[in-house]
Amino acid sequence: MVNNLNLELAKTFFQKGLESFNSGDFKSAELKFREALSMAPERVSVLTNLAATLVKNGQMAEAKALARKAVSIDNRAFESWITIGICCHDESDFPAALAAYDKALVFRPDSAEAWTNRGATLCGMKRFNEALDCHRRSLGINPKHAAAWGNQGAVLRELKRLDEAVSCHDKVLEIEPNNAKAWCNRGNDLHDLKRYPEALVSLDRALALNADYPEALFYRGVTLQKLWRHQEARDSLEKAIALRPGHALSWERLGSTLLLLKKFEDALSAFDKAIGLDPRLATAWQSRGNALQSLDRHDEALVAYDKAVEINPGLVDAWAARASIYVSDVDNVERAIDESRRSLNNYLDGIFRPASANPAAPPIIRDLQYFRLKHDIEQARYLKARSYRHPGLDEFLDVAQGLMDSKLRWEKDEIGLQPAEWAAMTPYLQTPLFFPMPDLQSTCLNSQNDWAAIEAAYLASRPEVIHIDNFLSTGALAAFREYSLVSKIWLVEYNNKYLGAFANKGFVSHLHLQLARELREAMPRVFKNHRLSHLWGFKYDSTMGKGINVHADFAQVNLNFWITPDQYNLDPESGGLKVYDVPSPPDWPFYDYNENKNKIYQFLEERQSKCIVVPHRCNRAVLFNSALFHETDSIRFREGYESRRINFTYLFGSQL
Repeated sequence: MVNNLNLELAKTFFQKGLESFNSGDFKSAELKFREALSMAPERVSVLTNLAATLVKNGQMAEAKALARKAVSIDNRAFESWITIGICCHDESDFPAALAAYDKALVFRPDSAEAWTNRGATLCGMKRFNEALDCHRRSLGINPKHAAAWGNQGAVLRELKRLDEAVSCHDKVLEIEPNNAKAWCNRGNDLHDLKRYPEALVSLDRALALNADYPEALFYRGVTLQKLWRHQEARDSLEKAIALRPGHALSWERLGSTLLLLKKFEDALSAFDKAIGLDPRLATAWQSRGNALQSLDRHDEALVAYDKAVEINPGLVDAWAARASIYVSDVDNVERAIDESRRSLNNYLDGIFRPASANPAAPPIIRDLQYFRLKHDIEQARYLKARSYRHPGLDEFLDVAQGLMDSKLRWEKDEIGLQPAEWAAMTPYLQTPLFFPMPDLQSTCLNSQNDWAAIEAAYLASRPEVIHIDNFLSTGALAAFREYSLVSKIWLVEYNNKYLGAFANKGFVSHLHLQLARELREAMPRVFKNHRLSHLWGFKYDSTMGKGINVHADFAQVNLNFWITPDQYNLDPESGGLKVYDVPSPPDWPFYDYNENKNKIYQFLEERQSKCIVVPHRCNRAVLFNSALFHETDSIRFREGYESRRINFTYLFGSQL
């Protein structure tokens, strides 16, 4: 009689537990199921439901123990096998989780939940294609299974199929419009697709549903960084850190924002916090180096960069940053060149390693720009005509010319390459080439110029801008020109369809650095106290693109010179540089003074700025205060490889 009474009470508590569970009151459900279990300790349904409730309450160890007891009593206890799988997955014991879901599917092969959970476990095991198949089977059973759509989106993200991942999140939101996690994941994927305004909308929707959602706050901060809204990014990241102070990436991203806001000491503290939480976070070490560089603590910056590449040898930006420090020491020429080429090799390896290791896999860059391919074909032909032997040159020309001729494949000036095409071109593209610069016995600078008078003219100029004709010696001009035509270091693509080469990625030689030393000696009052902060070259398409948009640079002094013969310039009154007589405000962040052309033009108009136009001339240099806004004048050069406009830029010191 007592047993029957206990059984009836157990049924009552069990039923009330189900009601609480279904209403989402899991704490109350737990209490009621425990009461039922105390009266019917061997009842499988009670064990199963209490275990499921404990999962909801985060009590995974006890949940797994109760579920295992349930299946020991009845091996067909489907829900308990599901609970075991969930608990094992939570422990990252993926093989045990997979075995549990497989057991559950023996009894209910049409369970969308079991297929979904199995797919999530396979994703954890990085068996992404199998995971994708599980989620598709789940959705075939129940097309309205929101978790299956969400998990499928997660798998597609891992497979870098971000557009499809976003579509999956959209499916989740059709079913559950108030699913904050789906809004957050959608925003994260849109961020990675560089659709930043859309990403921000999704993340704001997630936070409208849950204002204390640390992941959404973090991704919102990262997205605002990409939109150059750094004060808002800072606010969002600080809120994320307040909710999740142990998240190293949030500290690292906060530091990056503080760095762009010119809060260098605060940025350094944030990077140190990130490293304290995760000493193996390579990007934090790299960013720490950037902060130390901004504070002119170059030796400490090198230590930070060295640590970054020790942890992650593929961190190409860290290699480039450390190379920049070595290049700035213009007296240690061999070390500067070695470090620059080491950085270049790591950069190229990072792009082409997948194709080198597996010919069936494309490089990281999936699409090829038309203007990039056009330049590379022209350069390859130039090299072949001068009998340069270079790995894969003939194979590259065969494939590349075929691509240029396949007009039907081009869309928006870019083309997607097949793995076999990449494999054929990779040996040529991934192997750098450097023109062997001659040893000049005299000087790089033109010794016929009165350099003391030129220095005085610059210091007296208002605004600080002059041009210098016959800038280089004849030998230096010829060497720099042939170096630019032969050397395969033109790697950075720009929207206006020109290419850049940088000293921290191969664009350096003993003559490049000899010129920097000579400038210090010839004009000490202009250059002597400033480090060589940057050195680069730009090469322009004669007909397809245009020059650099209006901007200012962060240096104290900018030296820009041209090396393309005048016979190729079809408009002798243009093709050079326009320098405005107004400098950037010192409180503007980098994006505003370097890239935000609409804001810059508005600022120049408000200040009624005047423009100094310096037409292009071969071997003409323009020397000016880097903070002055400037831009490339209109370009109209003859078509052809040797007629491309080429300029060198040396930046000394820092100010903005």
